[in-house]
Amino acid sequence: MTDKIRLSQIIGVFGPGSMIDLPERSVLVQGLDHWEMHGTGTFRVIEEPRLARLLHQRLKDDGRLVSDRPPELRTPPIDAGDPKRPSPGIKATVFPRWFACDANPNDPPNRRRLVRFQDLEAPKYLEYKGDDGKRRKASPIRFVCGCENGHLQDIEWRRILHQNFRGEDGSGTTGPCRRQMWLEDSGTSADPRDTRIVCDCGASLSLEELFQPGRLGKCPGERPWIGDLDPKTCDAANGLRLLTRSATNTYFAQVARLVSLPQTVDELARRIEAFWSVLDGCKSVEEIALARRFNPALKASLEGFSDEAVLTRLQAMAGSGGVTKTDVAEDPRIAEFQLLASGAPLIGTNEPDARLHAETLDRAVWDPDGDPAARGIMSLVAVHRLREVACLYGFTRFEPAPLATDDLEDVGLAVSGAPLAQTPDWLPAVEQFGEGFFPAIRTGSPCSMVIPAGGADPRQAAPGRGKCLDRGQTRARQHGE
Repeated sequence: MTDKIRLSQIIGVFGPGSMIDLPERSVLVQGLDHWEMHGTGTFRVIEEPRLARLLHQRLKDDGRLVSDRPPELRTPPIDAGDPKRPSPGIKATVFPRWFACDANPNDPPNRRRLVRFQDLEAPKYLEYKGDDGKRRKASPIRFVCGCENGHLQDIEWRRILHQNFRGEDGSGTTGPCRRQMWLEDSGTSADPRDTRIVCDCGASLSLEELFQPGRLGKCPGERPWIGDLDPKTCDAANGLRLLTRSATNTYFAQVARLVSLPQTVDELARRIEAFWSVLDGCKSVEEIALARRFNPALKASLEGFSDEAVLTRLQAMAGSGGVTKTDVAEDPRIAEFQLLASGAPLIGTNEPDARLHAETLDRAVWDPDGDPAARGIMSLVAVHRLREVACLYGFTRFEPAPLATDDLEDVGLAVSGAPLAQTPDWLPAVEQFGEGFFPAIRTGSPCSMVIPAGGADPRQAAPGRGKCLDRGQTRARQHGE
């Protein structure tokens, strides 16, 4: 396939295992094992240790990641722009492999021949030449089957069509039928009741029947994007289910997203956590200095960080309830909130290649009049530059897999899904940059912002709050300029 798509689309709707409609073909994006990632400059490694550790900690016992260390995050293949070397690509295979032929004038009305891909005319495999010598353009059939675990396969049309057929004489003793099958449309809509698969032997099947539970049989676990059968027995309760190629439920990408934090902040948080029992009671810069003086191990661990930086980070961690028994990297949303709500005048660095650059604005800038509608906003941060890393780690079909946790503070990885490769030890990722504002809401105050005093209709107060925030945003932009 020569069509170019954006890197972000590979991490979303066009990842391994997804189906793509091309002008004359339908293809299936192959797994990571089939991506052209060899040679210098064909991809770029995205450094995001927190996301890599998170994926390793939560997926290390899962088929979606097979590695004894955090996975390497790589961009999809990148065109180096060198005319002397071929551009790397992502391989795709023809899928489905059943085709419906356009009707010729002498063909039966509203009937199209069903043929296999290997029956099409080489080398382009776009037309079928019938027994009458006439060529007919072939298009991929709209229907395939799969399960919610991500498995996918062609429908075994001959087996399904003749499964309950007793033969032309009704004896049921005939062998496998090899006669011509047809796709027959009796209406102009896409209603399954108007579409039938029929055979010259007399067997007939309405697509509506294929929606019956168990009609397509158990799922054998086919993984055509990898080219094998799942070694684990598929536990899909409904077995194989009818799937329309162009439907939105054919592919639910599982993507983990994380905001990049300055490495020094992450490292400082880990060092503070290691000495939490010592630092928990420190309330001033002087107490931090005394703790360093009388604890050589603490002094060595905090070397390179100022007492002011330690105190600021310590207060932010304490304000969120302190540390837990888990690594800070396991709760990335909390780490991001702690940093942006720290109150530090400068967050990150003001450099062209900085991953994070933000400022905590003085309240006099965005709320000079002390507007009551803004009393629930504790602080406002102007984020001038922010990097988000998105990583694809699996997918499902028919419906998204439930998340391991529904906590708002957690990234929430899906509990199950199909792998991107046979033994994935790296995962595709992209980085995106943006800007905006981060308001920190005071604890216990959201209700006062949602429900106005006196029991008034909250919808009447919404425009006023919106105007207040608009004024603050305008002032903040002017301050930034």
